[in-house]
Amino acid sequence: MTAALTLSVTLLPALLRREYGYSMDAGLVLWLTVAMVLHTTGYLGLYEQYQWYDEITHLASGTIIAGVGYASFRALELHSGAIDVPSAFRAVFVVVFVLAAGMVWEVFEFAFGSLVTVYRIDDIVTDMIANAVGGILVAAWGTDHVGGLVGFLGNLIGSGRDEGDG
Repeated sequence: MTAALTLSVTLLPALLRREYGYSMDAGLVLWLTVAMVLHTTGYLGLYEQYQWYDEITHLASGTIIAGVGYASFRALELHSGAIDVPSAFRAVFVVVFVLAAGMVWEVFEFAFGSLVTVYRIDDIVTDMIANAVGGILVAAWGTDHVGGLVGFLGNLIGSGRDEGDG
């Protein structure tokens, strides 16, 4: 079930292009696809065989969640003239957003253990560390890579301003 969900995420760029005319940057598509393929191949036994593989996938998905969180937050900021957030706070927001999403995922894993493989309770700590590292990487170096997504989301909510306008 989870493998099917992660593979379906790789269809998101095509869906956004078809439904909204948004052509995602090739680097962003590759970033998303690599993260989802890592998750899917994990279900071929890599998760059980190598503990570190789970942390790699959490790191990869943490960067995706961080990018989406940043793009959404920045689009809202650009949409509202009343919001002016210092870049340092945006970085903090990205990391906190990833950690919050990670906790929601961990609760989901335990609530629906029959649908999702639950490993060990101590695995939660290492998962959250990997998620946080992914958020830190995006906050430090990845926000420029989601500028097109910021513009797309801003247009969806009607900001009319581009990433460079803020």
